[in-house]
Amino acid sequence: MNAIPTTSYTITSTRTIAEPIKKVFRAWTEPEHLKNWRGPNGFTI
Repeated sequence: MNAIPTTSYTITSTRTIAEPIKKVFRAWTEPEHLKNWRGPNGFTI
């Protein structure tokens, strides 16, 4: 079986959020908020 280089694939995910940009930026950059965006309930980062 020949290996396929992983560099040949791209995954792009988009999401539209109806909130002010400052609030969304804080949600993605501040640890107390970011932890709520990663993984299912009970998952930790």
